[in-house]
Amino acid sequence: MIRDIARWVALRGVFLLPFLPLVVADSLFFPFITGKNFLFRVVVEVAVAGWIILACYDPKYRPKFSWVLGSFLAFLGVMALANLLGENPLKSFFSNFERMEGYVTLVHLGFYFILAGTMLSTDRLWNAFWNTSLFVAVGMMFYGFCQLSGSVSCPISQSADRIDGRMGNAAYLAIYMLFHVFISLLLLVRTKDIVLKVVYGLLSVGFVFILVQTGTRGTGLALVGGALIAALYIALFERTNLLVRKVAIGAVCATVLLVGGLYMAKDTAFIKDTGMLQRMISVSLKEGETRFTIWSLALEGVKQRPLLGWGQENFNYVFNKNYEARLYAQEPWFDRVHNLVLDWLIAGGILGFLAYLSIIFSALYYAVVRPLLRKDYEEGSFSVVERGLILGLIAGYIAHNMLVFDNLVSYVLFFSVLAMIHTRFAKDIPALMKKDISPDIVQNIVAPTVVVVFCLIIYFVNIQNITAASDIIRGLRIQSGEVQLASFTKALAESSFADQEIREQLVQATQLVVRDEELVTRLRQADPKLTADAAEQKATTLRNKYIALAESELQKQVTETPDDVRILAVQALFYRTIGQPEKAFPILERALTLSPEKQQILFELGFLQLQTDSMDKAKETFKKAFELEKNNVQARLWYALTAIYSKDEPLRAELITEEFVGAYYGNEMILRALYETKRYPELIQLLEYRIGQTPLDLNLRVSLAAILREAGKVPEAIKVLEKALVEFPDFKTQGEAYIKQLQAG
Repeated sequence: MIRDIARWVALRGVFLLPFLPLVVADSLFFPFITGKNFLFRVVVEVAVAGWIILACYDPKYRPKFSWVLGSFLAFLGVMALANLLGENPLKSFFSNFERMEGYVTLVHLGFYFILAGTMLSTDRLWNAFWNTSLFVAVGMMFYGFCQLSGSVSCPISQSADRIDGRMGNAAYLAIYMLFHVFISLLLLVRTKDIVLKVVYGLLSVGFVFILVQTGTRGTGLALVGGALIAALYIALFERTNLLVRKVAIGAVCATVLLVGGLYMAKDTAFIKDTGMLQRMISVSLKEGETRFTIWSLALEGVKQRPLLGWGQENFNYVFNKNYEARLYAQEPWFDRVHNLVLDWLIAGGILGFLAYLSIIFSALYYAVVRPLLRKDYEEGSFSVVERGLILGLIAGYIAHNMLVFDNLVSYVLFFSVLAMIHTRFAKDIPALMKKDISPDIVQNIVAPTVVVVFCLIIYFVNIQNITAASDIIRGLRIQSGEVQLASFTKALAESSFADQEIREQLVQATQLVVRDEELVTRLRQADPKLTADAAEQKATTLRNKYIALAESELQKQVTETPDDVRILAVQALFYRTIGQPEKAFPILERALTLSPEKQQILFELGFLQLQTDSMDKAKETFKKAFELEKNNVQARLWYALTAIYSKDEPLRAELITEEFVGAYYGNEMILRALYETKRYPELIQLLEYRIGQTPLDLNLRVSLAAILREAGKVPEAIKVLEKALVEFPDFKTQGEAYIKQLQAG
């Protein structure tokens, strides 16, 4: 009975995992990431518990050895050491809600690999598994069609015209589709049913179409490259079926001609009118400049820690330490290299990367190379076409990851492929197979112990963290108040692995509460019995509670991660927001020693100096930021800002040439500076420029009239208002009143 239940749990767990891509947990922080990952961990833990009990009963379910398994175990060992000795071991092991990777994920993937490799012991079971995955992919494909038709939105895709399915990221959907292009072709080859062959063939075409609609160029190129490699392998080594060989040769020629033809036609009207197709083929080295710069920073990080790297999830330290100001237009806090080789070199150093590489090499050796070297090995191996498709799939997966990075779904699919190869070639481990365990011991000791242990694992690894992720999202959805503060307090009390993210969200909420001018009004609306003084006092008390909690938690985070530039920047901004700039200065000075070329830190320091009337220091700080990267328009504007306040007209004129007038006139801080320094002629030019850009904005006309009046140009102010009366009929009553006030002096 227990044996049957254990087998049912283990096998159903494996077959449940293909449904992960459909999961989106709206009640959790980062719903596209956390929902999938927590479900994956819980399912694997439950299934592994069942498998352990089953393996105690029946030796045939015990692990078998292949060099794929051996390589992965070596990889786990190296990464454990790399993480322990890395920059931030806690994050390396547990990651955060935004990524949910780290060593915990690697361990779960390892358990999944062993689980699938033992439970799916026959081709029939593997075909059923792949068909299950294909079934889910078909659902994802139709969801993509709905996004294309507009019936389902793409809320967080990288652009409005790129679909992301249920993944939350177009690139994640792209690699998911790439896997299923090859999986459908693999099943096409395996089946003898003509109807099914047609179905699988049509599905592969549909998956290619959806992949193209994601607009992920790297994955598109990876698919073409993987398909070409697969066809070449089949064309070179297929000897028994001449028709298949001819088809493979034709596929090679067709692929080359298609890619060449599309490239040659990239400037034609047809390609230009097919926006996504144009995006897929418009690849240039110039567009990769940002990635190349990131890669150069990563290489510096590899040189700094070559043997075991920085630990998983720690590229942010490398990025900030070696940051170059020319990256100003990109996101400020990169946490991934976007390159498979460099990501693992950063995470595990040379040893970690070689261990990872050994997993791929051992899998390819078993599946693709060894059958060519040993003729007696052919009988138990994959067919030539299967080998070609497996080779093409792995090549496409690697090519994709040379420009992007893995996510849980692609990890699971890749480890499924590894497990399939392992199943085919793994050998019994005699010591495990000979061990005989009494059914009574399994039933009365092993099974209860496993259940208790895994219940504890599920609670401490998942439940506490799920609760924290739920508390964060609840806090973010509630308007400022005691309930929101309680949600953040509760999330922090869970002691989850994502305390830094919770603290950052708490700080943002605190800044909103501190700046909230309507807080008193809302408190009185919520409780009409409150007097104005009582509401004011309650608002002050509430703000102080937020500030006290945020300050305390920020200090804890800085103590835990003293070299994290991002958290230092958050802390400094927090102190500036609550009006305590003196506390922010030493924090920013430290941040600058850790990331000398980070213009954002210099900007924050400069604004603090302006806030504390240290004009000369602010001017010097903004000058330093500007000289780091003069192409950064923001740096130019902030430097010009100090020129306005210091009445340095030659410098302002040098900085704001005709090329930058639009950005200059469009900046609100520049407008305020011009007003505070009473530079009325230039302020009038600024408002006239804005009116020219947005002629339907009545408020700009009124502001211009007010400035003209302050500048002593009353007749001009009246003319502006009279023109507004003509262009804005609804303004008649109010405008005439303004004009009368001006005429009355």
